Amino acid sequence: MTVTSNNFSGHNWNGHNLSQQNLSGYQLIRTQMNGANLRNSQLDGTILEYAQLSGADLTNASFRGADLRNANLEYAQLKNTDFRGADVQGTLFKDNTGLSEKTKVELKARGAIMNGGSKTIDRNWWIEKVIIPVATLLIGSSGIVGIWQLLQPKSVNPHSPPPFIEKTQSPRR
Repeated sequence: MTVTSNNFSGHNWNGHNLSQQNLSGYQLIRTQMNGANLRNSQLDGTILEYAQLSGADLTNASFRGADLRNANLEYAQLKNTDFRGADVQGTLFKDNTGLSEKTKVELKARGAIMNGGSKTIDRNWWIEKVIIPVATLLIGSSGIVGIWQLLQPKSVNPHSPPPFIEKTQSPRR
């Protein structure tokens, strides 16, 4: 790969003010821009593969034709952000502000991962992280037999001696 004046791949621009910048055509592969201000910036045709833009302000930013594959846009402000023609395959969008339902559907159809906004139960997570480990623990440690024995009704043996009850004399007054 040839390094050019527009190649800032791998740089750390977390929290930087990059508002109203023209970064069109730049290479920003794996660049960290978490919490950055990119409001009103032009990123048309920019290569942002695996870029970290979590919490960034991308209000009115333009990503026309940009390569955003596998980028992280969690919690980003996306009001009036233009993604026309952008490659969003594997791009993570989570709990963003400013995205219309129509835009969410379009991005998801183009391969984006829409992972937020709705608070639905993730059944696969529960099965993989809770139910299977608990079941494995119970089965592996003979826990099922123990639980089964605890749930069985207790029977009283009529031939066993009665429990010992100690009799004490009350003090005389």
